[in-house]
Amino acid sequence: IGGAAATLIYTHATTSWDMNKPLNVTGAGTFSGTVDGQGFRTTSGSTDYSLLSRNSTNTAVYIQQASTGNIVDFRYGSQAAGQGTSAMIIKDTGEVAIGANFTGYDGQILAVNSGTGDTVLYGQSSDANCFASFRI
Repeated sequence: IGGAAATLIYTHATTSWDMNKPLNVTGAGTFSGTVDGQGFRTTSGSTDYSLLSRNSTNTAVYIQQASTGNIVDFRYGSQAAGQGTSAMIIKDTGEVAIGANFTGYDGQILAVNSGTGDTVLYGQSSDANCFASFRI
């Protein structure tokens, strides 16, 4: 196909199309089944190159980025990446911020802000001896 030893072959045994070159798509792609792969990543030209993957030696899912700052930022209120309101952030330092208004949480391992809610932290345990343990 078009030179460069490119092939597109239908394999009846697996009822699938096999190709030996990358597929570049401009625009949206629609899939009606499971999409299998070795991982997902943004292009290296994107800001803070990102990777979502797992490997064959364990069951962990890896979410990585090549820069510093927020590794994961859970947001709501917008369909555009990086827009809307943050609900939870995990930073490259291991810090986790949950809730509203993260101003001033730098340096904290876990920061929880309920905003205008009455309960900042709620927990329940079926163990009568221990619900939580705090150490200074």
